Amino acid sequence: MPDDLIDLLKEHYNKCSNYYGFKTSSLVFGYTKPLDTESIRRYLRNAIKIINTDKDGDLLAVDKQILDIRLHDLRHSHASYLIRNMNKGNYNDYDIAKQLGDTRETIFNTYAHWFKDQEIIDTMNVNNATFSNIKKMITSAN
Repeated sequence: MPDDLIDLLKEHYNKCSNYYGFKTSSLVFGYTKPLDTESIRRYLRNAIKIINTDKDGDLLAVDKQILDIRLHDLRHSHASYLIRNMNKGNYNDYDIAKQLGDTRETIFNTYAHWFKDQEIIDTMNVNNATFSNIKKMITSAN
């Protein structure tokens, strides 16, 4: 996780720890129950609309706007970020799969295009059988 995000989460934690009924098991967002998925989608759409608007309230030129993304797209971006930075972090493909609630096989099948980079493959902590399967998947994807 980027340091800036860690700092923001610590700040959020400190603020929430002053709320009545706070527990360390409280949710990061939603406090006692998860936020409604539609609310999160609405907040994301509104944030994108604000980002794509200039100070006068006019839409930016199309080439200056960010794309309207879905929440699920953020999951893929997160997974791709983790895969691309495995060699910089203290984690491996198993940890990524666990964090996403997937299996390693699902990660490889979904994000096989990221595993084409030899540097990434070399940093993966996998046994020979799994490595052979990865190589087969990569060569069959070409």
